[in-house]
Amino acid sequence: MAETGKQSSYKKLFSNTLVFAIGSFSSKVLVLLLVPIYTNYLTTAELGVTDVLTQIANWIIPLVTMTITEAIIRFGLDKAYDKVKVFTLGNLICFFGLAVFGILLL
Repeated sequence: MAETGKQSSYKKLFSNTLVFAIGSFSSKVLVLLLVPIYTNYLTTAELGVTDVLTQIANWIIPLVTMTITEAIIRFGLDKAYDKVKVFTLGNLICFFGLAVFGILLL
């Protein structure tokens, strides 16, 4: 009995890891596909500004959203939690963080 529980927990871990990997990989592929479009339409100076703004956003977004997106995926996959509540609370936290950031940005 304990062996079956161990196998199911490993299966759950593998499936959760696979979901995270697909999410991370797909965003990287999207960036890779957009680079030729950027280089075709932007000058070198504009491309430099775009890169700096992208890097700043990559630093600020996890702070503003409190990396709640990973928690939404983690708890959304767990059957013990209500998916609607997890998604709603995660979105509220993201919107609240972005609103605070917008106010501070002014």
